[in-house]
Amino acid sequence: MKTNDQSSRRRFLKAGGIFIAASGISAAANLFGKEEEKKENEVSPPEDLMR
Repeated sequence: MKTNDQSSRRRFLKAGGIFIAASGISAAANLFGKEEEKKENEVSPPEDLMR
């Protein structure tokens, strides 16, 4: 019975690790995307007046 407990514990920890890593990658990608969007939306004052 110990091997089954250890196996399920390892699967649980592995799934948790994958979830945490995916969350971190997603957050980093989202932050990077917002920075890119900000740069594209920045407009100089003369261009703003023309719009």
